[in-house]
Amino acid sequence: MGLMTFRVGLLAEAEAIGTELMAGLSGQTAYGAVLRYDHSTVTRGNHALTMAITGRFDTALALVEEAVRDGARLRNPASFCYLVSSLACPVALWLGLDDLARSYVQRLAREAEDNRFTYMAELAAWFLRILDLRAGFSPPPLGLQPPLPHDRIMFITTFAPWCDAEAAARAEASAPHWATAEILRAHGEARRQAGHPEVAQALFRRALALAEEQGSKLWALRAATSLAQDLPREDALRLLEPVLAGIEGDVRYGDVRKARAVLGA
Repeated sequence: MGLMTFRVGLLAEAEAIGTELMAGLSGQTAYGAVLRYDHSTVTRGNHALTMAITGRFDTALALVEEAVRDGARLRNPASFCYLVSSLACPVALWLGLDDLARSYVQRLAREAEDNRFTYMAELAAWFLRILDLRAGFSPPPLGLQPPLPHDRIMFITTFAPWCDAEAAARAEASAPHWATAEILRAHGEARRQAGHPEVAQALFRRALALAEEQGSKLWALRAATSLAQDLPREDALRLLEPVLAGIEGDVRYGDVRKARAVLGA
């Protein structure tokens, strides 16, 4: 239930559900009826997604590290691969902790290969490519089928240059969901690079407004940072400082560093 409310962008509700589920964890192993995912580790991982997007970076990181540690100890390959691919890798990438993300991807790749989880192995390959691109490398083509639509959305939130016109059009044509604000911002960055600063500014403002409406403080920080880059310093300060004040975390995290760099702090 919490994950479903998260996906449609109801972050306050997702946080409330996640908090309730976290309070009910017994510390004992319990599995879902169908996929046999460990309830305790997956619940913590799901809650970490919400914490990251709502700006609780320190909390999200602590939850993910604890869940991955416990998930490895339980030795449930299906549960562990889901935890790492859908929760731990995205959170680490969102937070700008690429070394941690790479360690998770490597563990995912090994576990997927050992258990012949083809889909999970492909996710590991995609994440590794994103990490290489973020590091400035030019890796060769993967030779894989295009990612599934929901995976593509996740990948765009970890590497904005993958937001193309088709992804932007899908976001425009759909009801707002958990990643819409970041897709709008990523599209704005593409339009700015293409020499259309006014279009970009409009997209950044839309992204910021939607992110603030949803309580998506991570996306709000990114949108405000993108917007502030073209503003006079005083205007940038007025825009960015309140957004930064709502973030739990310091310059250890990539988006906080970028915002501080824009402010020259």
